[in-house]
Amino acid sequence: MLKSANKLCNINIGFYESNLEILAVFSELTMTKYIYPAGVTGHYLAWVMRFLYRCEIEFIDDCNEATSLEAFAKKNYSKGAIVHLALSTLADNYDSKLANMKQRLEQLGITYEDKSLEWHIQKVCDKIKQEFIGDEKAVVMFFSRGGSVKGLGFVHKELLNRGIKVILICTDMLTYESLKKDNSKKCLVLYWLAPYVKYVDFGEVVLETIHFDYNTPPKNLIYVGHNYGAYNVTDTYAPVFFSGCHVCIADKECLYGEWEKCIPSGYIGFDVMLNKMNSAGGGNSVLVAPYNMEELRLMTPMIQKILTKYKVILRQRYEWLEMSEYMECLKGLRGDLCIDASESFLVSSYQESFCLICGITSTKFTYPLLSGKPVIVLPDIENRVAKDIRREVNNMIGINLDSYENVENRILEILEEIQANAKSWNNKIQKYRDENVYNFGTASQWLADYLVAKYHL
Repeated sequence: MLKSANKLCNINIGFYESNLEILAVFSELTMTKYIYPAGVTGHYLAWVMRFLYRCEIEFIDDCNEATSLEAFAKKNYSKGAIVHLALSTLADNYDSKLANMKQRLEQLGITYEDKSLEWHIQKVCDKIKQEFIGDEKAVVMFFSRGGSVKGLGFVHKELLNRGIKVILICTDMLTYESLKKDNSKKCLVLYWLAPYVKYVDFGEVVLETIHFDYNTPPKNLIYVGHNYGAYNVTDTYAPVFFSGCHVCIADKECLYGEWEKCIPSGYIGFDVMLNKMNSAGGGNSVLVAPYNMEELRLMTPMIQKILTKYKVILRQRYEWLEMSEYMECLKGLRGDLCIDASESFLVSSYQESFCLICGITSTKFTYPLLSGKPVIVLPDIENRVAKDIRREVNNMIGINLDSYENVENRILEILEEIQANAKSWNNKIQKYRDENVYNFGTASQWLADYLVAKYHL
């Protein structure tokens, strides 16, 4: 609700149904909008307002005296400026923080709007339905960091090639910046913070890689796993967790046939990886990919053992860089050690290694199928993988170890056996892939064709 303290805006309110409608008119008449505070939510509100009004934004933030609320009040007291509050609903003590912000604004005599973000988001929804979708149908796709860009492969490009309108919704700014180049008459790229996805109420079909709660459930909702493991569901897990949506599955080891909501698309992320890889190559290194610091801690003695004979490529998680324990682990390792610090695995890590050693990471499923080389899976030490999701790999593509005991002593023997039987492993992995994996390398094309036919796009 619009709150005015001690002064009124010079707008005739008789013709408008609500204060927010007044605010919209005021926003269109003024070139600068004022947002407080300048956090992630504030910058998102700024993006929304620029999308609607192509306006200038001035942030108010108490981290600096020059941009503080008090400084703003002195500068704008006589102008009747409206301040848009942008406090994240996820903030600790949200209610008390919001109450304190309102109290300060009122004490300083500043007019403010505390529901501005939600109202403007709804205006964005209306604008998309009226101006972009119109009388046609559109497919909505959600992208976020952590694999969804890879997980959705080239589906939007395949749909565009078929003349279908697509709306790409990015839940973080980095992903938005990487995709906004695709904006066109048929493709609309939007920035949309995850807590506000619930307001999305457009699109004939919605593809998501992370589960969201919607105020209005999408007409046709499809879950596309952001990694290979997320494509693999069982009959006791899927109907509960994926209630209300269809689920893409990667291979025949997933549930298929018993649950009519499964879509045998295959893993779309393979399309992206295969596009980058010319040949997996033989390789003489060992790729090691701990899922977290706990796994790395347990793997460190084994890694040192491997370094006595082989080069090791260590897959680095970005969050480790802030952990002193990680740096201590690196300092203690002696030998030919290489770090893969990319957001997604480097192609060279696949090409230069002859096997992967890992724990619960879903890479244990993708590495063998892409490289033709086996994986060694160490046990799930924290039982972090849900009970009904596969945690072991098929013995045609890798080796499952049931204990960390004696791994350090046995690891060189296991690696030597893998190298000696590299051709046999490659043949087994190829056979497994041909017989079990759906649409290997063509999943984006297959899913686009499926959507067009199924939903009459």
